[in-house]
Amino acid sequence: MNILGFFCFLLTGYLPGYGNEFGLSPQEVEASEKCNLFSDQVSLSFVEKMKKEKQLYAIGMGGGGIGKPGILRTLAISFESYEGIDISRARSLLIYCVEEFLKEINAKYELKRYLTETPFTFKNIDIDIYFTHKKSKDFIGPPSLAVAHADEGVIAYKTYDQEHLTRVKEETYDEALEILRQEKSRKQ
Repeated sequence: MNILGFFCFLLTGYLPGYGNEFGLSPQEVEASEKCNLFSDQVSLSFVEKMKKEKQLYAIGMGGGGIGKPGILRTLAISFESYEGIDISRARSLLIYCVEEFLKEINAKYELKRYLTETPFTFKNIDIDIYFTHKKSKDFIGPPSLAVAHADEGVIAYKTYDQEHLTRVKEETYDEALEILRQEKSRKQ
């Protein structure tokens, strides 16, 4: 199995070319293939946008279904950044990423029939950003964050102390949006 096949399996529970081995009907195989095609188009477009706009480099993509071939409950992307960052900037970056990803997902008409709900919301998105040194790929140490993570409506921030990742803060997506709004209003 190649890496594309592995990601397809993670995304939908279906492997291209293996439909009959999993007992899928021809319609389920077709639905899975189209779901993979459209979700890949959206994810790759978003990845390119984040690379250009925010210098975020994709290191993984995937998603999760509901046990039915060709139906997505979540979409996920992991990024690497080579910049040290604090919680305030990480919050702003994560919210921007989630909102831009949602715009692309919800604008893709062909993908909508393969989503558990439309429009997709922040509860359907999983974005990880790992803050690392470019050459060594080691996590950047404190005071910078090592990881910022938005998963199904919860945002978490972690630091790395050369041995362990430690969660330093967690907030709901709605709380993060409110904090971001307050920060923006103070700057005006």
